[in-house]
Amino acid sequence: MQETDDKKIVDKNLTKQKIMDVALKRFAQNGFDGASTREICKEAGVNISLISYYFGGKRGLYESILNGLVQEIIEYMKSEFQVENIQDLQEKRTKEQKIELVVMVIGKMVDYF
Repeated sequence: MQETDDKKIVDKNLTKQKIMDVALKRFAQNGFDGASTREICKEAGVNISLISYYFGGKRGLYESILNGLVQEIIEYMKSEFQVENIQDLQEKRTKEQKIELVVMVIGKMVDYF
């Protein structure tokens, strides 16, 4: 029984991630309004109802993707600057250093896409 439950959790997480991966690409290419949930699901190979089931709709999917990207940026910055939390960066940096940090993060985002 436990093995079956674990497999369901893994399948659910893989399905959600597959939807998010395709949606990230579609939102980046076409923007929120131009991205079609039907096309996202078709490319991901899943039923369209799963967007509502997992994310509550297109807006929820978009917000989940943005939250994930923000978390990746925060983790990158914490690692890059060897701090425990993001507030340490705010307190220990000059305005010029903060601008440099923003430019670096944007550069990483450009490389990502």
